[in-house]
Amino acid sequence: MRVILCEKTINKCYTVTDKLYRLKAMILVKKVHFISFCLLAIMATASYGQNSEIGFKINGREDQVSIKFENHNNLIVVPIVLNNILPLKFILDTGLKTAILTDRYYSDLLDINYSRSIPVVGADGNVLVEAFVANDVTLSLPGITGRGQTLLALGEDFLQLKSYMGLEIHGIIGHELFQRYVVEIDYDQEVITFYEPETFKPARNYETLDITIEEFKPYIEAEVIQQDNSKLSGKFLIDTGASIAVSLDVSADDQIYVPEKRIEALLGRAIGGDISGFISRTNEVKFGSLQFFDVLTSYPNPGSYTEALRIPGRIGTIGGNILNRANVIFDYPNKKIYVRKGQFYKKKFEYNMIGIEVIAEGPKLDKFRIVNIVENSPAAANGVNVGDYITRINGIDVNNYTLTKISNLFREKEGKRIRLKLQRDNQTFTKRMKLKRII
Repeated sequence: MRVILCEKTINKCYTVTDKLYRLKAMILVKKVHFISFCLLAIMATASYGQNSEIGFKINGREDQVSIKFENHNNLIVVPIVLNNILPLKFILDTGLKTAILTDRYYSDLLDINYSRSIPVVGADGNVLVEAFVANDVTLSLPGITGRGQTLLALGEDFLQLKSYMGLEIHGIIGHELFQRYVVEIDYDQEVITFYEPETFKPARNYETLDITIEEFKPYIEAEVIQQDNSKLSGKFLIDTGASIAVSLDVSADDQIYVPEKRIEALLGRAIGGDISGFISRTNEVKFGSLQFFDVLTSYPNPGSYTEALRIPGRIGTIGGNILNRANVIFDYPNKKIYVRKGQFYKKKFEYNMIGIEVIAEGPKLDKFRIVNIVENSPAAANGVNVGDYITRINGIDVNNYTLTKISNLFREKEGKRIRLKLQRDNQTFTKRMKLKRII
């Protein structure tokens, strides 16, 4: 029997912004409290310095620990505490080598020291942002403590993940946890379980598949049947940090077929910059006994991502929009994954059926601005403009929505009627549309 831990101090007590205000108030108003705070921090740091070994360790004597996660747009969001003080939220990303803090503001607040800075270079060779390397930080999850960790703190919030996900996201973490533990991701229950490798045994209802670990990332052999009925087989990155279903790298194999029916889109954001390209569909994606049909497929432009993703033999990526239809266990030590069908295994792959891309703005991330409109979509046909703000949906104020809820609403069912109240400059007006499959 396993116990699901959920630290109440993370989930209920305060937002990160509230925490920052409280720290500033201690500095400006009550110096004696600030001194006490510093002494406690120093004592805690000294205590940890005298104690345990470097690395992640399950607290107590258990050989496994389970935590709840949040699923936003097919991405896994977990609670992290930085240096035993500051509660944050990180994306769990199998495609990431070193943990990233998206804005050094938070590490500066805790007076974290940096050993050096390095430039983050985009696909075009230009420097996008500076990253600052901290070598001895503590990153804790509920029930797990990781001491002596390396952290890359970006000089500014270049990624703007909070705007694209509609909630405060402060960082990304990956390989450090996957190399240390066997990691079970139960998408059905939204629970992650970390097992000590030497005690782990997969349940009988899981299928065992081989993977390789290259450049700290997991790869699997998979098969794709394209719209022209040709078959592709090759190496795919398994990437929990990608919200897509599957992508195909057109520069990796001249047999990759990009269908005529496609839409141009911003496919994602990465440390190396925006990833642009096209979205269409493939007939089938298969690995092991798992088969997915009529799959939304991304085709990144060759120049929109860095050479770091070019692993010999790799033809694409399998992302969260496929993974969350299964339950997956990552076993890096034995170069295996274990998979079984999830409750959403047969769910259709749907793209935004109204044709607008929305980001969240404002201190509470409750203002929703339209930043892109797809050609030949219901939004384009009804005169919706880039820059319009959505104020009500089907008569309900947007304060009652999250960005995830809005995205799900636009994917619900073809033919469903949607009524948007929009604000453009100082004018407000209503647009009535039906959801329509664009791709």
